[in-house]
Amino acid sequence: MDVPAPSIRATPIDEAAGTQRIFAMAFLTLYPFGQADFNAPCQRAVTLKEYTHYLMGYKDGRFGRHPQWRFLVFNILMCRKSAKSARYYVSKASNMTSLNREELGDTLNSDPNLLPQIMRQGSSHGVRLHRG
Repeated sequence: MDVPAPSIRATPIDEAAGTQRIFAMAFLTLYPFGQADFNAPCQRAVTLKEYTHYLMGYKDGRFGRHPQWRFLVFNILMCRKSAKSARYYVSKASNMTSLNREELGDTLNSDPNLLPQIMRQGSSHGVRLHRG
């Protein structure tokens, strides 16, 4: 059975959007038939953290040994955590709740202390990837 190679896109894929099967497209050796990608339809809802934990302990060990796969998953988890923490911080800051995206960007650019405060808010709980 031949598996077709993914086509080359002119626009980048937003890995955080969850609409593209990025794992199967990026790691052909880990997903040789393009199945079991996190973004593929499945029968029950699974979080990315649960999915990662399961695959890190997969019986042949290929996911746990693959350095790029681990870093991609870790990057996605950290980006999601940062975005969630930033949204929480902005929702609690009374002077920022009514700002649109452009105004929020201007506020971040004008106040050098604001971004470190948001980052500290997001660093209170780390994401851990472990095997077993």
